[in-house]
Amino acid sequence: MLEGHGISNSHPLKEIIRQLARQCGFAQAGFAAPDAAPYSERLPLWLAEQRHGQMHWMERQPEQRMQPRCYQADVGTIVVLGYPYSHGRYDAGSAGIARYACRPDYHDLLQQNMALLVERIQAVIGDAIPIRRCVDSAPLMEKPLATAAGMGWQGKNSLLVSRQFGCWLLLCELLLPLSLPADPPVQRSHCGRCQRCQQACPTDALATPYWIDASRCLAYLTIEYKGIIPRPYRQAMATRLYGCDSCLTVCPWNRFAPVTFDADTASLEARWQALTWMDYATLDQDRFRQLFGATPVARVGLKRLLRNVAVALGNCNQPDQAVPALTTLLHHPDALVRAHAVWGLGCYQASSQQALLALQAVAQIETAPEVREELAELER
Repeated sequence: MLEGHGISNSHPLKEIIRQLARQCGFAQAGFAAPDAAPYSERLPLWLAEQRHGQMHWMERQPEQRMQPRCYQADVGTIVVLGYPYSHGRYDAGSAGIARYACRPDYHDLLQQNMALLVERIQAVIGDAIPIRRCVDSAPLMEKPLATAAGMGWQGKNSLLVSRQFGCWLLLCELLLPLSLPADPPVQRSHCGRCQRCQQACPTDALATPYWIDASRCLAYLTIEYKGIIPRPYRQAMATRLYGCDSCLTVCPWNRFAPVTFDADTASLEARWQALTWMDYATLDQDRFRQLFGATPVARVGLKRLLRNVAVALGNCNQPDQAVPALTTLLHHPDALVRAHAVWGLGCYQASSQQALLALQAVAQIETAPEVREELAELER
């Protein structure tokens, strides 16, 4: 019996929870012991090598990430939940935005679904036991925990790979104060000799399989990174504005994932695809909130999105649209945006008199060091 709750420590309760999870919209539910997750011992070395870039929050309390009981002492079982998301025909997403972000913010959706699941679990148990819900913000190594829960393995792209859903799963967790038997873990990778994700990465962030260098990853650079995009990675960004799905979409295990349709995703994509480059360049806070406020894109804020837009404009090879939009961004009040607008215009200065004149004019008045550095770089 589980102490204090009068429930047999048996598999039937697990199957009931799995059924309830499916009723609440989750495609998978796996059970893991609250022990050190597989490969968690690699975390200190990964941090020491600065693979996390400027995500300094990952350095705090690493013992909690490596050992869930250090995060919550009374946890007896971790229920890892997988939610499939729309991926259409495995395209790169709308307007350079990663597929998971082409929908209302998944944090809110998963929290709502987990809240309903918790209510139903408590009703079955007949006791309002405390069950903690975790989506991203908790210091848990969710992909290794999903591996421990038998839901898949961490692929060479560092993502969870599921036999049933490929890489198209969002993960979240319930921390139960009940000791239930763990599911058999996935003991090994099934990536084999495949290197498609490594070859697809535009910045070589997956040079070492199963070991992502986040500081080179375009998802990190376009979302988490707050500064000047390093020059070696700007052309690799192409027209990406938020995130990157390259290593995800090429995974051959995706062929087993059911193609899904989501009305919210379709609606958002239709609105975003109707935007012109000038629409992006002239975004203000109100319009930004209107277009992106309910989606994960809101996380980067307007300033960083315009930074990414300036790089995309430099790469889009559409001078008739790009040069006027970049000239607009060249006069943005924030130096971060102006610096990248200088780079973007520099991509067209050899072929566009308008781009050259705009750069010459701004060189006479610009005082921000980061912008002047970009202007100087054009002369080298």
